[in-house]
Amino acid sequence: MPYTKIPVFLFLLCFAFIFGCKDKPVAVDTKISRLRELGYSLRFTDTLKSMTCQQNALSLAKKENKAEEISICYSLLSLSYKKKFQTHYAQLYADSSYYLAKQIKSPRALAYAYLATGLLKSFFSENDQAINQLILAYQHFKQINDYKNIARTAAEISYLYADKDILKEKKYALVAVNTAEKTDAADEKLYARLAYGTILITQKRNNPVLSADTAINYFKETIRQIEQHSDKIYTKSNIPIAYLNLAVLYFEHPFPGSEPLFLQQLDKALVFTRQYNIRNVYRNSLGLKGEYYIRKEDYAGAEQLFKEGIAYQKSMPYMDYYTLSLFYGALKNLAIKQQDYKNYALYDTAFMKYNALAYSESTAKALQNADVRFESAQKAKTISTLEKENKLQRTNKWFGYGTAGLLAMGLLFMFRSYYFRQKYYIQNEILFRDKQKTAEMQLQLEKLETAAAMSAKLSIERRLLQSQINPHFVFNALGNIQSFVLQHDTQNAVTYLAKFSKLMRQILEFTTKEFIPLADEIDSLKNYIDMQQLRLNHSFEYTITNEQTAAGISIPPMLIQPFIENAIEHGLKPLPLSKKGKLSISFSADAEQTAISCTIIDNGVGIDFSMLNKEKKDIMYQHKSMATDITRERLQTMTDAHKTYGFIIQEMKSEQGETLGTKAVIQIPFIKT
Repeated sequence: MPYTKIPVFLFLLCFAFIFGCKDKPVAVDTKISRLRELGYSLRFTDTLKSMTCQQNALSLAKKENKAEEISICYSLLSLSYKKKFQTHYAQLYADSSYYLAKQIKSPRALAYAYLATGLLKSFFSENDQAINQLILAYQHFKQINDYKNIARTAAEISYLYADKDILKEKKYALVAVNTAEKTDAADEKLYARLAYGTILITQKRNNPVLSADTAINYFKETIRQIEQHSDKIYTKSNIPIAYLNLAVLYFEHPFPGSEPLFLQQLDKALVFTRQYNIRNVYRNSLGLKGEYYIRKEDYAGAEQLFKEGIAYQKSMPYMDYYTLSLFYGALKNLAIKQQDYKNYALYDTAFMKYNALAYSESTAKALQNADVRFESAQKAKTISTLEKENKLQRTNKWFGYGTAGLLAMGLLFMFRSYYFRQKYYIQNEILFRDKQKTAEMQLQLEKLETAAAMSAKLSIERRLLQSQINPHFVFNALGNIQSFVLQHDTQNAVTYLAKFSKLMRQILEFTTKEFIPLADEIDSLKNYIDMQQLRLNHSFEYTITNEQTAAGISIPPMLIQPFIENAIEHGLKPLPLSKKGKLSISFSADAEQTAISCTIIDNGVGIDFSMLNKEKKDIMYQHKSMATDITRERLQTMTDAHKTYGFIIQEMKSEQGETLGTKAVIQIPFIKT
């Protein structure tokens, strides 16, 4: 190098050094990531600090205009709000994360967005959609070699496959365990080990020949790792699960000297659940200990245990009504075993109170979640429509540029054909605009039809729930229970209460499903008819036949119960005491195998006699009309071009004109499962 060029070289070297020492974007990204991860790790121990850190990370990401970091912050905020049961904010942040990640096409941001959406779908019990979203998250995390989140996502997928596909459940659990071992993340290691440990417990229960030592040693090793790295485990709710699972193994497979070990693990689980207010694990731990006392016939110990659980729940700032109802239910069962009917009445009153509060709370949450899902679906449709419109606008823009270029070339090279070319392009443009307007109108029409259909469906579902749990029926049921208690008929009171509780659970469960197995529908009908038999002193008998339909049939829920209620209330109940009522219910498939025919026959007083009392029983008839109208609307929404569904109700008469009863025939759609 010539001497004269050395100063210039040194100047360039110093310039590069000065500018190379400036803060790099990586430092900012690292600060955002640390803030975000710190906030997310504190969600179980310090909620206020957790949300503050995550919001600060989001603000910093927005200030630095880091789209990928903003999307990831949205994802983790969605999961934090889900833990707080604030589903509206959880859905809002999950949607924001997904749309931003999709816009910037970042695999890392998309992985977090799919993870947040999948866990939210799982929270809403939409398991099939949750699995699809989590598999997408798993694939994107694999693409960027994020082993910690690969393990976490694989464990989540394994839990969702439980009771559905044992092979896939085991596959993803093993992936979670093996991948977690490649990291130093104690939190993910514990979560993955719990997923595989659940499979070991299930295998032992399904195959009693297997030794329990494998599962016991597995959870011993898991607890050893917990106690060694407890300060690095942020998801505190997972720690007592390991202790509880080991206690369950000792309880279900006892051996000499296992009883102290069982109590030791159970007490550790209870300490953690109380420290971090982990309600579901606390319920299970206390319930297992109560079962232990009952097995030893130490009813006093069990009663004291459940009362301690009730006192603890009532001391919390936020009372868990469901847990309180379970504890009072357990105390009721203990009172029955001890024949302590005085305390039974007290526990039953408390049970009914907290069970009603829990039901009201769960119903409100279900309605809120339904609204959140509906708003999210509408938002997705709107965004999809806007994207299509933007695409059409970009297409029109480039189409205009091309047209202008062709016209310019036509003016320069073929002036004589200008008029014909201009006319040709104008006609094309008019045609294109017409098609565009037609497409926009079709999109708007589809949007309106979809929104109307969803609104109608939700309206019918709410009205169906109201018609099934009408106040008249509930008050009659409670009155019957009170009557049995006052008559000291304890056995019938307990039986009637059990059937009433079971019927309420079935109705609430069925309203969340499109189809249920025919066997479940028949079981619900039997439970309802048994209640009516108890109420009417067995003044009628009934039969249910299901010999002509194949197994594996599912039908829409709660279509048949209103007709049975009408048959009993308005047909069989008014019969004189000298005549025994008879109710016949039969199921059969039609010739085309497109519908299930349900036939309901009673030997009651008939339609004409019931109509004479319409003014006297106006409230009952309003409920009947409401139930049958809703049933008719539901069947109409299921009708397609190939089959019409509905029902016919007619009075049966003899040749001499004597009333023989009433017959109702319902055509119901079905699917094979």
